[in-house]
Amino acid sequence: LVGIEVKTLAVAYNNGIIGVESNNQGIATLNKLKEIYPLWKIYHREVLDENFKTTTKKIGWQTSTASRLVMVADILSFVREHRLTIRSKKLIDECLSFIRNKKGKPEAQQGCYDDRVMAMAVALQMWKANPSFVAHPPVLAQPMDWNRMHWEQRMKIKKAKIKIGYTAI
Repeated sequence: LVGIEVKTLAVAYNNGIIGVESNNQGIATLNKLKEIYPLWKIYHREVLDENFKTTTKKIGWQTSTASRLVMVADILSFVREHRLTIRSKKLIDECLSFIRNKKGKPEAQQGCYDDRVMAMAVALQMWKANPSFVAHPPVLAQPMDWNRMHWEQRMKIKKAKIKIGYTAI
């Protein structure tokens, strides 16, 4: 179900690149997305194989203790350097309740959430890994911008109403 929702959102946002954690519940989401969304539009990370000294691509973002620290440090850096503007009040509220616990792990305060913070952190890591997302297939047909499509449909409706109005007079 989450995979379908994620695909729906990606399509609504100009068929965007999707970044899903490959931990825990994210595995089921990734499995569904592999069935219903182009693979090249799902984030893949490079993994170094120490034995063979090669890299391979694996689907999804892997959050670990080490990567979580990097993710949080990058959010702070991007905000301080004015490279990131946060417009969502809900995200800002989550950021304000995001702390380091007694063991030093960055997380939401008890009773609060950090889903939006972590989603933003994953998106930043995706962008850092490949800011242009150049590895994509050739564009065969340009998808129409939703706003333009919506505007054109509204104009057709207005014109139809005007024609009906003239016919009635």
